[in-house]
Amino acid sequence: MAAMPKGSLGWCVQLRLQKLGLSFLVNQSPVPESQEEFVISRSVRLHEIHHTILGLPITVAGEAAATAFYASTGSMPFDIGILSSWMLRGAYAPSERRLIWDGIGFGIAVGQTVPELFSPRWEDGWERSIIDWQKELGITQLLKTSPFKDDFVNIYGLSL
Repeated sequence: MAAMPKGSLGWCVQLRLQKLGLSFLVNQSPVPESQEEFVISRSVRLHEIHHTILGLPITVAGEAAATAFYASTGSMPFDIGILSSWMLRGAYAPSERRLIWDGIGFGIAVGQTVPELFSPRWEDGWERSIIDWQKELGITQLLKTSPFKDDFVNIYGLSL
């Protein structure tokens, strides 16, 4: 994926994972996944793709933004419970409080624009520009208001 065109979804995901020291895209297990294992594995992979598409860092505020998106679109008790833990983090780390709440607001705003990010076949569009994906999702203008837009520029070298 690192050999894909600069700015493509695959290139951006690979760059992000490389900076995080993660690799999950190749299933090296010789044992087929059960349906439950597939759903869990797919959810984890999609979470990382969502972080990439939305330009969310792996920080408390970035995770709070992602969880706010999931909670606002799915209203699942699990996501709402996790979101509350991110909210409480601001009480214990006052220096992070503002960014956490800004991230939560951003995640909710994305959820109001994009009802879900689980159905796109991201794997069929690795070579497509991440900017094209963002346009297709209708979040181009919203991303310009992101509290994490500088992270996006710093990680990928792309402007929003």
